[in-house]
Amino acid sequence: MMRKLTRLWLILMITLFSLRLYGSESLVISVSKTPLSAPIFVADALGYFADEGLDITLTSVNGGHRSMQDVIAGRADFGTSSDMVIMNTLKSGKAINIYATFVSSSRDSGLIVNTLANVNNPTDLKGKRIGMTKGTSSHYFLDMFLLLAGLEPSDVDQVNVQPEKMTQALESQQVDAISTWEPWLTATILKLKSNATLLHDVNAYSLTFNLVSKRPSPSTKTVPALLKALLKAEAFIRKDSEKAKQIVAKRLQSDTPVLNRIWPYYDFTVRLDQSLVATIESQLHWSQIFGQTRNQSIKLLDAIDTTPLLEIAPSRVSIYK
Repeated sequence: MMRKLTRLWLILMITLFSLRLYGSESLVISVSKTPLSAPIFVADALGYFADEGLDITLTSVNGGHRSMQDVIAGRADFGTSSDMVIMNTLKSGKAINIYATFVSSSRDSGLIVNTLANVNNPTDLKGKRIGMTKGTSSHYFLDMFLLLAGLEPSDVDQVNVQPEKMTQALESQQVDAISTWEPWLTATILKLKSNATLLHDVNAYSLTFNLVSKRPSPSTKTVPALLKALLKAEAFIRKDSEKAKQIVAKRLQSDTPVLNRIWPYYDFTVRLDQSLVATIESQLHWSQIFGQTRNQSIKLLDAIDTTPLLEIAPSRVSIYK
């Protein structure tokens, strides 16, 4: 009798598992390899996506600009991108949807100077070669940092360097300084030690990371399910930050000391608020002033899809069209 019940239980479990797989939606999310992507990593590791009926495959890339490229090229259904990348994408005429900001930080971007460059204060940057990744948050942060220091972006020699090559470029003195984001900021400081100096101004730029897709979105049910999983991940990060850091460290193949140092910089909150609109509009204005765009408008509010988040967490939405 016990053997028969055991067999029936096994058959039932296999059937339920098969039904769950059959009913799930297979999707690819292109994820930037940064602590900013922590909610995505946590939701995947703890099965929150699966709980919402989603079969998610994560593909890792260096930078939100590459994540957006995957989305536009159709290699991924969703991506994780900064507001700056979103602005550039809309400026180029690409049709995308923005569903939520899931993290913000005024300390994720920074500027590191090689001590051999003899830079003692920001004004000493004039005439220096500075590495930045064009069209990304590191580009925007650099220009804002320079303006706050009383310099013009044209006062320095800006060199386009991909994020994973920043540390090497600074160490080998190909550039005098680098403008980049975490975890490369802290990794560079820890590697170069006394040969590197971090310059920062929290007033320069508060970065957001956002969930995006090509337009139209994959399905009307998918986005609410994704956002529910991210809300669960947000709650877990607040409840057990140590476990969350372990998950992120494993995904990034990063040392825990690096994450311990930078973790307090991040506000992991799923939302859509007016600050996103204000930031992107400021970036468009910046691009117009410094000659990247001439009298070009973008349809930002058309790209922000508030419906899914309003459906599941209306208090998280403060953008009104």
